Amino acid sequence: MTLPPISRGKLESPPNVLGFALGIVCLLVFIMSAAGNEKTLRVTTKQNGSSVSLQQGDLLEVTLPSALGTGFSWRVRNGAENVLETAEKPTVTPDGEKDKTGKTEYQIFQFKTKAAGTGKLELEYVRPWEKDTPPTKTFLLTVHVR
Repeated sequence: MTLPPISRGKLESPPNVLGFALGIVCLLVFIMSAAGNEKTLRVTTKQNGSSVSLQQGDLLEVTLPSALGTGFSWRVRNGAENVLETAEKPTVTPDGEKDKTGKTEYQIFQFKTKAAGTGKLELEYVRPWEKDTPPTKTFLLTVHVR
C-alpha cells in the first residue's frame, strides 16, 4: 500500500484571524501607553495662593480639611472652566477619628485639564444656607495648562 505524497504547499490560516489578533494587540498597546501619559497632581492647603503647571489630560486633585458636622463645607466658587472640567463629584474622607463631634474630614475635588491656558481655581468654605455671609476660608490656585 502506498501513501499519497505530502503536499509542500503553504499552510494557510484563516485570513481574518491573524489580522484580528494583530489589531487587538495594537489596540492594547495604544491603551496602555495612553494611560501612562496621564498624571495626577495632588494639592492641599499648603499650596493655597500658589501656581501649578499641568499638561492637557492631567488630573488635579484638591484635598481640603473640613468639619462637615458644623455645617461648613467647601464649594467651588470659580472652577477655572477655561482650562479645567470637573472629573467627578467631590468625595469625603474621614481622618480616622470615629464618633467625634466636629471631627476633621477631608473633601476631595477632582478636575481634569481640558485646554491650554491659565485659569484661577477658587474654593470657599461656607455654610450654604448663609447667603450673605462671606466665606470663613478660601482656597485659591492659579492653574497653567500646557
